[in-house]
Amino acid sequence: MKANRLFLSAATCLATLASGSVALAANPWPAAYDATYTIVDNHNGTATSRYLSNGTGRTRKETTLGQGKTVTIVDYPSKTVYTIMAAQKMIAKGPWKGDQDANTGAELVDLGTSNVDGHICKGAECAVKGGIKSTWTDKKTNIMVRTIFRGSGTTRQTDMTAYAEGAPDASLFELPSGYTIVAKP
Repeated sequence: MKANRLFLSAATCLATLASGSVALAANPWPAAYDATYTIVDNHNGTATSRYLSNGTGRTRKETTLGQGKTVTIVDYPSKTVYTIMAAQKMIAKGPWKGDQDANTGAELVDLGTSNVDGHICKGAECAVKGGIKSTWTDKKTNIMVRTIFRGSGTTRQTDMTAYAEGAPDASLFELPSGYTIVAKP
């Protein structure tokens, strides 16, 4: 269970990182898109994460690990995060605390430009809590294409496997009705 929690935490970091990586200068929110990522962790195996942005301040992350699926919606204007637990018909509501995997203040190292799975990407590397992370971001869309984390015996690679530009269905960013909302610390 601890490993699953750690892996889902890593997937949550992915969503937060992706949100920071896609914000455009003219728009404070991530651009409107729908992307799917595969996350491979040397301790916990493989997970799939779908990340969606409506382009107006709400994002949705769906992570599937084994039989379980988690859904998280971040509302940037209100700085609120919602975790939807469908099996319990509950929604945990709490403050959005920003990038949980932010760099540690260490200098960002420019890795140059590279073709990553058909995307012309700019690369950067920095120290983060627990290790070093390399991120490759598409130069045209400013969407994260690949990250590699190495630290404390852990290697985790996240690769974008599908991408669609434009706003996904608005209903995906709404909270389900009939669910109990509980405070999240």
